[in-house]
Amino acid sequence: MGNCSVEWEVERANSERSNASLDELMLLPWLTTLEIDVKNDSILSEGFLARKLERFNISIGNESFMPPKNVTRERFQSRPHFLIKSNRESLRELKLKLDFMDICSMKLQGINNVEYLWLDKLQGVKNVLFYLDTEGFSQLKHLHVQNNPNFLCIVDSMEMVACEAFPLLESLILHNLINMERICVDRLKVELERIAVVNCSKMKEIFAIGEEVDNAIEKIEFAQLRSLSLGNLPEVTNVCREVKTPSASLNRPSSQEDTSTLLFNKKVALPNLEALEISAINVDKIWHYNQIPAAVFPHFQSLTRLVVWYCDKLKYIFSASMIGSLKQLQHLDIRDYLSQNNGNDQLGIPAQQPLLPLEKILPNLKDLSLNGKDVKMILQADFPQHLFGSLKQLEIAEDNSACFPIWNVLERFHNLEILSLFQFSFHEEVFSEEGSLEKHVGKLAMIKTLELRWHYHLKQLCKQDSKLGPIFQYLEILKAYHCQSLLILLPSSSVSFQNLTALVAFGCKKLLHMVTSSTAKTLVRLVAIEIYGCRAMTEVVINDKDGVEKEEIVFRKLKTLELFDLDSLTSFCSPNYTFKLPSLQDLWVIGCPKMKIFTTGEAITPPRVNVWYGETADQRRWANNDLNTTIQQLPAEKLLAVSSIYSTYYD
Repeated sequence: MGNCSVEWEVERANSERSNASLDELMLLPWLTTLEIDVKNDSILSEGFLARKLERFNISIGNESFMPPKNVTRERFQSRPHFLIKSNRESLRELKLKLDFMDICSMKLQGINNVEYLWLDKLQGVKNVLFYLDTEGFSQLKHLHVQNNPNFLCIVDSMEMVACEAFPLLESLILHNLINMERICVDRLKVELERIAVVNCSKMKEIFAIGEEVDNAIEKIEFAQLRSLSLGNLPEVTNVCREVKTPSASLNRPSSQEDTSTLLFNKKVALPNLEALEISAINVDKIWHYNQIPAAVFPHFQSLTRLVVWYCDKLKYIFSASMIGSLKQLQHLDIRDYLSQNNGNDQLGIPAQQPLLPLEKILPNLKDLSLNGKDVKMILQADFPQHLFGSLKQLEIAEDNSACFPIWNVLERFHNLEILSLFQFSFHEEVFSEEGSLEKHVGKLAMIKTLELRWHYHLKQLCKQDSKLGPIFQYLEILKAYHCQSLLILLPSSSVSFQNLTALVAFGCKKLLHMVTSSTAKTLVRLVAIEIYGCRAMTEVVINDKDGVEKEEIVFRKLKTLELFDLDSLTSFCSPNYTFKLPSLQDLWVIGCPKMKIFTTGEAITPPRVNVWYGETADQRRWANNDLNTTIQQLPAEKLLAVSSIYSTYYD
């Protein structure tokens, strides 16, 4: 009964009942599985949660429990793998937002067998244990706590009974807990694999170590930790710092020497850490490597990805003594720092050190992000040809030149497969000066994915009738985000896009069409078309042939067509074309108020196609071989006109 707006009856003595009551569920002795939403927590009956169900998904409270979308978007918008994503295959899930219920109420008894627990506003609660369960949540695997100003900690060991807290916990997500001081006063036996801490303005350190413990051990090892993401933490100067006593304030500065602006001190070891991302952290150094020979620097030997953004105080990234230990490094992304330190080279290594260590790292790199200035430096430098031989993915951001040497990039990084271009000042098109193509034929990278973001002056990918076959013949995925002057994504061209599988346009305000009819015929492997927030688009496919009365276009492998928030869209294609879509499974039409039909011509589809006009499971119809009729019969224009959840990201 999920997503059902049931007006549950409030039970009153000696009164007749007119609506359904939750108490009726107590009369079903064989019930083992339940999914239900209860908006008003005051009607919950005692013993309701004590019912021993094998599986359940119960939501109590008049709020959406969707996880916050902007937790890491501000600082890490291109790093989704750093987000902690819980496995949602839990059998027993409970969501609580209690406006009226006393937290000590008998009504909450029995929630100790929950596996996935969401907690929103809970009045008067200072910690999860043991206000909610004095047995330590022995079955809990995932805990999500948000929007509660009263929480001071998750576990307060001073109130603990003789049991272990969260013995099976796999993920812990905390959001908007403005007064929380710590997760746990004492040790919490959780083998952490991923940590993401973002936008915590008062946090001093991630881990606190008691003085007596710190003095007794030589190494503090987090053996299970595989990814660590720290962003916008202005007070953090150390990941792990000594405090005077376990119960002392975590804000007290450490007495350790030379650790005030050192992110990892010499005792911290993360031997299995694979991904490290830091952004807007006020430290002078990342690693402690003084007096540590390269041969005994195993603290970060598993690192494959390193991302450093907006760290203005950072003096350098690497030292020669540690670079030899970073043999697994594949992705290096350094942005917006190096600018006031003239003693370092472009990759943050003190200038007095030789370039030789870089030559040991770069041949293994598979993923690299640079700004336009750095790319030009590499193109002009006399680097060995093999230096970037393993590079598969390159992101280039911020270039203000009128003409960027794109051909030289594709030749220098000749094994590239994924190319992302951010915030360029192109005048007209990405690939210009076709005369230069002849010089590079046979030497260019075979690009499979091309991504364009925030190119405000870009009008087209290439000129109409362009002959750029060597560039596009291997292309599989083409994405355009916030290209506000772009008019058409794939213009008329002699080039065949026969390997293209996905076309994506997002927030391109002036985009009128996705593809011309002549180019559409070459898209024989196209699987998905996704169009979001392109407010000016009138048709997806535009006719570019005069005098053609009727023609056939076949998208043999197209499975998904997503049309979101397209204010001006009237149809998929207006000319009298026949579209054959034998593999189509899902058509999304949301926020398209002017779309009355799918196409003026004929659309041949499988017997049953899902047509979605909203983002919930019940907002769907099936098109039985007739998309035009199905779109005409959608509930009402107002449903088509409703903006989607993505609308806030278009600008």
